[in-house]
Formats: sequence, C-alpha cells, structure tokens
Amino acid sequence: MNPHKLLQPVRNDDPSFDTVTISEDQFESILNIQQSILDSIALDHKEPDILSDLCRLAQDLLPESAACIMLLDDKTDTLNVLCAPGVPTEHHHRLKGIKPGHHNGSCAAAVYFGKPAYVVNTFNDPRWEGNRDLVKDFNMCSVWSMPIRNRDKKVIGSFALASFEHRSPTNFHDRLLKMCASAVGILLERKALRKLALIDKLTKLWNRTKLDETLTKQRELMSDPDHGYAVMLVDIDLFKNVNDTFGHNVGDAVLVELADIFREQIGSDGIVGRWGGEEFMVILTKPHCNRAPELAQRLRQAIQQHSFKTVGTVTVSIGVCVVAKKTRTIEIIDSADQALYQAKKLGRNRVSVHYKNKPKQWSIEELVECA
Repeated sequence: MNPHKLLQPVRNDDPSFDTVTISEDQFESILNIQQSILDSIALDHKEPDILSDLCRLAQDLLPESAACIMLLDDKTDTLNVLCAPGVPTEHHHRLKGIKPGHHNGSCAAAVYFGKPAYVVNTFNDPRWEGNRDLVKDFNMCSVWSMPIRNRDKKVIGSFALASFEHRSPTNFHDRLLKMCASAVGILLERKALRKLALIDKLTKLWNRTKLDETLTKQRELMSDPDHGYAVMLVDIDLFKNVNDTFGHNVGDAVLVELADIFREQIGSDGIVGRWGGEEFMVILTKPHCNRAPELAQRLRQAIQQHSFKTVGTVTVSIGVCVVAKKTRTIEIIDSADQALYQAKKLGRNRVSVHYKNKPKQWSIEELVECA
C-alpha cells in the first residue's frame, strides 16, 4: 500500500484548490514536523515554545510566508494572536479582536464556517472585504486558514499560512495545515490539563505542587542580595469551630470566598495558592517583597472586614518570611511557619514578619508583629 494515498485530495470542492499529488519529499517533511513535535512533548518542552517551533517549521515549507495561530476568546467572541513568530511583535495588536464572520479575513471565515478558508487573492476576495487595509499593510497576498478544534470538536481558533505571493494551495498545503491545526489543538489540551493539575479543585487557586515549583524557581533566581522575595503563610483562625458549628459545606464556602479576597488583594503582586487545609501561601517577588508586611496587613484587614455568608466575620493570622539571600526552601518555609506561630501565640488576627539573613543596612527588627 502506498502511504502517500492517505494524504491525497480532500478539497476537490474548492475551485482555488490545486490537486497536485504529494511528493515523497513533501510527505517526509510532514512526518518530520510530527516527529519534532512528539520529541518536544517527550522532552516536556513548554507549549508556547512548541507552538513557535511548529509555526516556524510550517512557514519554512512555504517560502515567503508567515504562520499564525489565532485563538477565539469565549468572553468577547473575537480572535486574537496566540503565536506568530513570523510577524513582528509590535504588529501583533493589528491582529487583535477580529470578529469571526464572512468578511473579516481567512481566519475569521474559517472559524465562522468551521471549515478551511483558502484565499488566493486577498486584494479582491470578498472574505477580506472588512480587513483590506491589513492585507495591504502586511502585503499578505494569499492567506490559507484551517480551523482548530478541541477534543469536543468545537472550533477554538485557526492555524494560518499567509503568503507574500498569490498562490493556490495544493494537497500538500491542505494536509500540512490540517496536521498543524490538529497539533495545536492537542497542545492546547495538554496545556489546559497541565494547568488543571496545578489548580486546587475547591478554591481554583494554585495548589501545593505549583507553589513548590515557584519556591524552587525563586531560590534559583537568588543570584544577588538585591533580588529578594517573600513568603506568607496565612491560616484561618479557629477554622475548626466553623466546620463544627456550620458544617463542612459552609467551611468550604468560606475557603472559596477567601480565595476571592486573595485574588483581589494580591492580584499580580504575587503567586497565591492553597498550601493545605485552611492554610494558604503567598509568594511575593521583587519589587513587591519589600512591601510584604504592608501587603500582609492589608490582606488581614480585608478579610476581617469581609462579611462571609452564614459565618459572618472570619480572621486570619499571617506569618511572613522576607528572604534577602539564597536560602534553603525548607528554612524559608520554617521561618514563615515560626512567624505564623508567633502571630497565633500573640492572640491571632495578626501579622508577624521574620527577615531571613537580613543585610546589615536594613534597619528593621528581626521579628515584627502588628495587629
């Protein structure tokens, strides 16, 4: 059996489609891309890097072209660039917020109709009528786009090859685009599953695995005393009483509400996760680590002032360890835990801060407690 027949014409209904037989070299090139992606997955490369490599490998097979991956935003129902190494980064904003439809380009049509959109001449094809300035500015003469689907067969984006020459796609290009779109769908599913494995099921915050990874990374980054980072351990005061009085379902609801307060108060200043049970961890990196006591106090006050459903008022105790130089992770966690114990010992609903290996120029007490 000739394996090349598996890659033969599938777009005979498209008048722009050129049914040229796939050659031995073309068949081999598709297999090489597939092998390259599999090797990257086996080596546990990150999805953004693999997707960039996929785009480059695809555009290398079509001289004078650029590959682009667009994803559909469910909230805005618009297409945005996920990866386009062949397009200068400063121009990515031009490909943002494209609405799927009849006249907004090849990707918009591919996503809207759920089938390939092979445009040979973007300057007169009606599918580009609403974005003609884009093709003129970038000299995109031909654009071929293939819808990307998730495992439920739902269209979630598109994979496209934009050519700087007017060209008709062949059987080879059709199969190349199908393979690339399929690979993107698989990689995005993989990314989602990897993220899911790092998310706490109840609170939707990061879980302990992610926190451990982040702590390890921060330690590796401690190349000089100016870097610094801080670790907060946050424990709900008398949480056993909540579970005993109101039941575990209400206790879980408190944890979920608390997670929302963490997101609001910490935001992009740090990484927040559930360390275990009713204990949470916040990791602050430079420059935010210098504000760790301030942020911890703000967080404590926000929680105290919040009215939790059914329970009412809940308070937390917070132990903070500010790290000034490279230290073993276990020592940092132990220091934060000691500070947390100090806050509990002094009456709860407090913040205690421990400065680990503080430089002499820091005019700060070794252990600071604030209520």
